[in-house]
Amino acid sequence: MELIEKPDRVDRIILKAQVAAKRRRRRLFGVKLNPVESRIFWEDLIEDGLEIGDPADDSQYEAFVGRLQDGVYEYKNTRVKLNVEGV
Repeated sequence: MELIEKPDRVDRIILKAQVAAKRRRRRLFGVKLNPVESRIFWEDLIEDGLEIGDPADDSQYEAFVGRLQDGVYEYKNTRVKLNVEGV
C-alpha cells in the first residue's frame, strides 16, 4: 500500500488567522506566501470551486499568476501576496 499525503490547506490557515484577528477586534489585511504555499493556495482555490483549472497543470498555474495584478489575490477581504519566483 502506498500512502499519498497532501500538505495542509493554505486557505484554511488564512481563514483561521482571520477568525483569530477578529477575536482581537482586528482584521487580517494581508498574507505573504512562499512559492510552495502559493501553489498550494491555488490548488485549494480549485478544490473550493473559486478557480477553474487542473492542479497538476503548470501552464494553468502560470496563467493564473499572469492575470494577477502584482501577484496579489483578494481572498475573502484579505490580500494574499503570492510568491511567484521562477514562474
